Amino acid sequence: MFQVKQSPPAPSDGLVGIHHELVNHWCALEDGGSIVAEFSRHKGGLLETAKIHAAVRSDEQAESLSMLDVSVVKIDLSNPYALAGYMIRNDVSIVIHTATSIDAEVTQNLITALKKRREANGKKAFFIHEVVLTHISDLTTFYAQLTEAILQKRALPACQSGYYFTVSHSVRWWDILDRLAAAMHARVLVDEPTTKIWPSDAFAAESLGVPVNFAHSIWDSSPKVVCVNKDLIGWKPIWNSERLLESMDEEINDFLELGMPTSSLLASLGPEARR
Repeated sequence: MFQVKQSPPAPSDGLVGIHHELVNHWCALEDGGSIVAEFSRHKGGLLETAKIHAAVRSDEQAESLSMLDVSVVKIDLSNPYALAGYMIRNDVSIVIHTATSIDAEVTQNLITALKKRREANGKKAFFIHEVVLTHISDLTTFYAQLTEAILQKRALPACQSGYYFTVSHSVRWWDILDRLAAAMHARVLVDEPTTKIWPSDAFAAESLGVPVNFAHSIWDSSPKVVCVNKDLIGWKPIWNSERLLESMDEEINDFLELGMPTSSLLASLGPEARR
């Protein structure tokens, strides 16, 4: 799900066109980094000539983006004044926030900074915040199409109407888990080819490193939503439930090769983040 928020008209000169610069907040290679990569290689339309700024939190993240044609900045997301100064100096008009859907302070700081940029030059500004419900390849395409539509000044739903549910298909968690169990058993990674239920939420919470009140819901979601706004920008996802289930072997191979991925969501729920 994405929410697009649009700033109000300038009190002095009304609506002003968007300057072709945008900032993408980069969180991890499999999410924000993939979006930056998609934008940097995008051909055609206004997005091709847009200036992309990627905010990172570490030197390692900056290095991973060094080969792309983007401006990389290491910036403190807890400091709205530093964020505002950067946005004003670089005339940032669009903020895409992919770091976390849990930490409201980061979201508030980005919105506050974008508002200050808005007040400084009177130009319209857009804030896009994500909660992902689709495959990363479909997701990056959606981001590109949505941003292109904003740059083209198309009349898109925003604010309370600006929710874009990027659901490409539905699949039962049990189908995914059963496919994973069988594939892992074939690799002798588990003792049985069937999925087991946690004996209790407390046991699951301790094993996953999250609070007890999150242990059940975090892996037991079954969203049923009606997706309307996404069709307004012509988004057509290519992934479906069959392709997802067939990719489980590849997912296991990637995990064995690359190890545990970084998750800002799980990290924000862990014991270290709660201290």
